[in-house]
Amino acid sequence: MEKNRKKIIITGSSSKISKLLIKDIKNKNLKIYSCTKNKGEFNYDFANQKSILKFIKFLKKIKPNYLFLSHGILIGKKLQKYSKIEIQKTIFVNLISNIQILEAIENISNLNTILISSISGKVGSFDNLYAATKSGLDLTVKKISTKMKNTSRLNVISPGIIEDAKMTEIRTDFNSLKKKKNATPTKKFTTSKEVADLANFIFFESKNIHGQNININGGLF
Repeated sequence: MEKNRKKIIITGSSSKISKLLIKDIKNKNLKIYSCTKNKGEFNYDFANQKSILKFIKFLKKIKPNYLFLSHGILIGKKLQKYSKIEIQKTIFVNLISNIQILEAIENISNLNTILISSISGKVGSFDNLYAATKSGLDLTVKKISTKMKNTSRLNVISPGIIEDAKMTEIRTDFNSLKKKKNATPTKKFTTSKEVADLANFIFFESKNIHGQNININGGLF
């Protein structure tokens, strides 16, 4: 019955990871709410405070069983070359929006949440502001996961460079990418499917993985 169907909310649903996850879970009889910016019925701009609060209100109304937070932005340059708008957007999308959402779900029961972070939060990045937001996010998850209801779970997936992600495919520093791949113990980059498959496992197969920050980077970290 429609009333008894479990629900999942997915942010950043235009990303390849989210699209693959949605494809994988379509046979699970879930009500899927795909949230992204400027597209579809559930349109939220995580660089905008009012829109973030609107999303939190929506989340509390829907009362999902699963929450997949994969929205993010990578400008990809040194901070001195950022514009004021780019600084604000990076901090709001990557950090503030997620902190506000996590604080809002801290006392919610029966909610399984996965958040997509990055290896940059642990080892840094050419884009230092991006790395700083991911590091702050990792710390927030670690703290909030200890306060959640015992029927809820919160985990993080931190990929290294994702080979087929849009932000990788548009890069033109091919020599740098080659060096990074060769520096990885497996000599491979991560794929969107690998990240989506891990999210699928944590959501629907595992029962006791909680408060973890799981790396997928070929042994680089």
